[in-house]
Amino acid sequence: MKKSSSLLIAIFLFNSVFSQATSIDYFNKGNSLMQSKDIEGAVVNFSTAIKLDPNYEMAYVNRALCRMAKGKWASAIPDCNKALEINPNQAVAYFIRGCAKANTKKNGCSDLYKSLDLGYSFAQNAISKFCK
Repeated sequence: MKKSSSLLIAIFLFNSVFSQATSIDYFNKGNSLMQSKDIEGAVVNFSTAIKLDPNYEMAYVNRALCRMAKGKWASAIPDCNKALEINPNQAVAYFIRGCAKANTKKNGCSDLYKSLDLGYSFAQNAISKFCK
């Protein structure tokens, strides 16, 4: 009886550990929701991914992208700051932060130029628009 109880407990613990969703699972779900235009749902999933892994650079970038898509420019900036703290060469974070700054009447040109320097070619259009 003791062996079977121990076995059941071991199986339960194994299933508990391996059935929990990971930060990658939430990140992937967030991407899927973002593509289907469920921006609020995507933000929730990216936030959960960040809660599970506070150094998940792309979760910050994608959450900032969602906030940018909803016109929440100012709230995109802290996510970009965190992504850049984790990876100072994150070109997309510079791009989003530059656009967010430009849309909140701050100068985002240095971020946009940095994004372009890091190889993010989409920054060129934003530079043409905001950095005259």
